[in-house]
Amino acid sequence: PVGGDPATNKPVASTSVAVGKASAYIYVSNLNSTTVSVCPIMTDGSISNCGQSGNGFNAPSGLALTHDKRALYVTNQGSNEIDLCMIDKATGQLNNCTPTGNGFNAPSAVAISNNGQFAYVVNENSSNISICQHDRANKSLANCNTILTNLASPSDINFAPETNHVY
Repeated sequence: PVGGDPATNKPVASTSVAVGKASAYIYVSNLNSTTVSVCPIMTDGSISNCGQSGNGFNAPSGLALTHDKRALYVTNQGSNEIDLCMIDKATGQLNNCTPTGNGFNAPSAVAISNNGQFAYVVNENSSNISICQHDRANKSLANCNTILTNLASPSDINFAPETNHVY
């Protein structure tokens, strides 16, 4: 968790950050943990009172919000899965986290295309990128296939705003 694991008092690696609906919350993946931290954003831009959310993640790494900011995708490098979590509008907490999509190999990042039709997943261990169909209504990922190979240990992916350029 942000600032360390309260159970062990040891620092935990954080690898990804996503800002939630209306910039009310920031989500931070905790790679050496089984949780994602949820931190309220104060009016001055600071964050405080971070808490843990979701459970059962396995080396959570990459985070991506749906375009409507009602759900968060969490990549799990340790279990080769991506979880889809619904966001509680009142508290920012992650609920009903379930695996979606398939065929991943240590997924480290996920990005939703600007048109919302596709999700792109970075598979760190196999050094490739997968594309999945993204269902905008139920948020699920399906029909995932490898589209780009022979990369050198890719770790992140992002879309440029209002373009189809991927970085």
